[in-house]
Amino acid sequence: MKFCLAFALVFFGSTLSNAVAEPDDSQLQGDLVAAFESTVGAPDAPLFFTGGAREPDPTRNSHTVGNTEIVFQTSNGITPFRGSFEVVSLPGADEFAIVSKKEMPSMAAYDNGQDTYQSVVFCGEPISGGQLINDLSQLANGKNLLKYIARAKDIVKESNDAGESVYTFTLSNRMLRKATSGGGNMGVLVGQVKTITATVTINNDHVHSMEFVVTRAHPFASANGGAGGDIQFAPIQGEEIDIDKLTNAQFKDPVVAYRLSPIDAPSKRTLQKIEQLRSVANVH
Repeated sequence: MKFCLAFALVFFGSTLSNAVAEPDDSQLQGDLVAAFESTVGAPDAPLFFTGGAREPDPTRNSHTVGNTEIVFQTSNGITPFRGSFEVVSLPGADEFAIVSKKEMPSMAAYDNGQDTYQSVVFCGEPISGGQLINDLSQLANGKNLLKYIARAKDIVKESNDAGESVYTFTLSNRMLRKATSGGGNMGVLVGQVKTITATVTINNDHVHSMEFVVTRAHPFASANGGAGGDIQFAPIQGEEIDIDKLTNAQFKDPVVAYRLSPIDAPSKRTLQKIEQLRSVANVH
């Protein structure tokens, strides 16, 4: 909500008013672009991040309507990786990689601009880094960041307790244009991107952290469009499925939040994992 501060001075019976307005989007865009240029450097410069992926509301993967529980699964039972990781973006070499920080479950994904290679270790539920590398290869891409930050809308600037500037704004859905239709190497049932909301913290004119909250259309809307997944209808306590209630049901859109903080260099473990996958890619 925008507002003005008014200062009134009474002098010799006259009242003078001086209104100070909040900066508009163009001014705030300029501040954001300057911070990202200082952090990213050239569009093809190497970028390294530490971060994580989480689902603010994990229960969105299932929904109960009447006497039926609807469960959304990938076509092969694999679920997207959620957890902490490091990101290595090398645009000059057309390489992008994500390596999880934990050993169990662990995930490493490497893209050389032609194919994506993954290495996963898990116990129990299978995991995949496909969705992660699809989204972050665009969100953590220097050229993309500079392009779409300059087009940010609905920018709100605040300050946190540490005195840092915190910007919240909306990004164009086209920033994730390669991940809007689902299927492919993502291996998960996804809908089209509806909104991308970003929160960026700036300290000393440099980006300290970023969070991208991506909301997609509910996968039920994509089920007939060939997305790579299955919908299972499970009657509760053996009752019959109520088709009318399913047809008219309102489902929550799935949301995933990606947190990223720039770092000077990735860990030795991350570099080793990337080199292993790079060697596999070179063989093929």
